[in-house]
This record gives sequence, C-alpha cells and structure tokens, in this order.
Amino acid sequence: MLHYIGNYAKSRFNAPYPRNIWELKAYRGRLYLGCGNSSNEQPSPNAGPVDIVCYDPASQDFVVEASQIPEEQIERFVILDDRLLLPGHDPTRNDNLRIYLREADGSWTFIPCGEGQRQYHLYDLTPYQGWLYLAKGINFLQSDAAARIRLSDFWAEQYRFTELPVPSRSRLCTMCRPAWRLYHFFEVGGQLYAIGELSNLNTYSGAGPGGAYVYSPWSNAWNQLDNLFFLGVNPKLATIRFSANLNDRLVYIVSKKHNDHHHWPQQMAWTDGQSVTPIPCPEGCEAGFLPWDVTVVDGAAYGLFSKPIGDQFEVQVRTSRDLTNWAVTFTTQLPSFARAFAYLDGDWYLGLGCEWIDGQWYGNPDAAGMIYRWSV
Repeated sequence: MLHYIGNYAKSRFNAPYPRNIWELKAYRGRLYLGCGNSSNEQPSPNAGPVDIVCYDPASQDFVVEASQIPEEQIERFVILDDRLLLPGHDPTRNDNLRIYLREADGSWTFIPCGEGQRQYHLYDLTPYQGWLYLAKGINFLQSDAAARIRLSDFWAEQYRFTELPVPSRSRLCTMCRPAWRLYHFFEVGGQLYAIGELSNLNTYSGAGPGGAYVYSPWSNAWNQLDNLFFLGVNPKLATIRFSANLNDRLVYIVSKKHNDHHHWPQQMAWTDGQSVTPIPCPEGCEAGFLPWDVTVVDGAAYGLFSKPIGDQFEVQVRTSRDLTNWAVTFTTQLPSFARAFAYLDGDWYLGLGCEWIDGQWYGNPDAAGMIYRWSV
C-alpha cells in the first residue's frame, strides 16, 4: 500500500532542482534525506546552505537535526562503525572540507579535513584495511584527490590526514592522467577502487574524461584502469555513483556525467572484479526504464527503476539473491521518477526527483522532494 509522507524540501527550497532526493539513508529508526544542489550550471546552481533533516516514523514528522550547514548539497550519508557520517559535499564558502558526525544525542559536530582554495569537495568516505579513505574534488592542476587517516586515530579524535596522489605514479608517468575529482569508492575481490574524473589541463570546467583506479596497499599507490566497469559507455562521460556489495560481488549503476558533476543512469551491472555482467532493466532499458538506485538488504540486492507513462511514472523495485534471476518486489505509479529508495522497519521509502536536460524538465518539477512509503 502506498502512503504519501510529505515534502520537506519544498518548504526549504523555492526552486525544484534542489528538492531532488539524492539520497535516502535509514539509520537508527530514522530516514535521512539528501537535498540541495552543488552544480555550477542551471537550473538553481549552488543552492546551499542545507539542513540535515530526517523523517521520524515514530512521530510521523520531519526532524531538522542541524540547520543551515555551510554546504551546497547533501549527496550521500555513510554509516561507519554504527555511526552516521556526512561528507561535506561542497562548502558554501570554499573554505574547509568537513566530515560531519552525528552524536548520540542527535546533534552534529564537524571535523575539518582539508584547507585552502584548492580543495573544493568531499564526495565519499570508505573504510579499508584499518584506514578511512576520503574522495575529494580539488584544483584541476593538482593530483592528490584522495586522503586517508587511520580509523583508530579518527575515533580517538587525532585528525592526521595524509594526502594521496591519484594515480600515485602520475608525476612519474606521462601516460597516467591525474584525477582532480574522486566521486565514489567501492570494494570488490578484496581490492579498493575509486571512480573519478581526470584533469583537463586546458580548462577549469569538469570536462575531463572519467577514470577508474585500483588501490595497491602494498605500494600505497593508485593505478589507473582500463574501462572494465563502464559497459561500453563512452569513458569520457562514464561514472559510477551508486553501488552495494552482495557477498563477493558488487552491484552498481553505470551513468553518464551530467549537469556538472551529476549523473544520468544508463545500466545496472554486477562484477566480481574480473568481469562485468549487465543486469537487464525491466522490459529492457530501451523501453524507458532507468535504474536510479541500488541497495542490499538481508542478503538480497534491490534495484530501483522508473519510466514515464503519460504524465506519471511507473516505479518498480526488483530483487535478486543471485544477480541472475530477478523478481518484482512492487510496482506503483508516482507523479515523477523515484531517484532514491531505502528500507526501514519493513517498509520501503521512495524519494522523488526531477532532471534538467537540454533546457527541458525530465520528470515533474512540482513533485521533486516528495517522499512516499510503500508498506508490504
């Protein structure tokens, strides 16, 4: 059964685009929302500051846990050792990069993790072999788009961050292009990978081609990969922003870069780190379904798909335990496409979005920011 929850983002942003629900994250009985916009392009460029807000099913209301934090957008939350963290996506004042940390009482503190005018973004955080790795966006003439800190130091509040060039050999190898943005980390086959954007030395804009890197802990070096994960998408446009681990495999969405650093989904796939297998969209992607989000719950992978039907969108959640045989969990119709979803206490939550393509809206801009619950 479908229930309309509300649209907190509409009360916060006058324009539709920053109301996009970029992320829904379930944590300790609450549902955290990612909104705002850090693109430098139309519509609604640099829409911060933003609120850290969640939906509380117990009170059936939205709760602002931190108001007007100095970020243009919230793109992802990260759960680390049962603590909720927020990478500081794009500081409104172009000053310090920050990691925001939720305290037990529901308040938020911030941890400075990068200073100066050449460090602009913090896109992702991930643990790996006792370290916490940071994916950054930096000045396009630099190459140290990653940093790390020992997890023991991080939790002891000894904030000693070490910057890492990506790829580390770029200054010695003219064939290896440095990255000026890292968007997403994932781990598969015991190895840590990063998806980023190579620097374009001729322009400041985010026009550099996409890049994939694998980390070698033995040499503390990042090495550039061929286009293993991109499924034939033009590597100059390809990116990966959403992924989830199911046992020893990774299920993820291949996208094209769109509207500055945003993304337009192309295909869902899975990999074991050696080869890549496409996951068909319902009725085939050419029929209009696009994959927007992916997650793993209780040993099963779930994909979120939407396609336009007249002035509505058909939204479908599909599931698989082996990534080969997929079944429909539920299908519903909504006033726009569902950009993000999350599972909380037996229910599915859907966050609606809109997109701006060639000067026209895709999806219903008036519906952006709406939250729905699907109860089994």
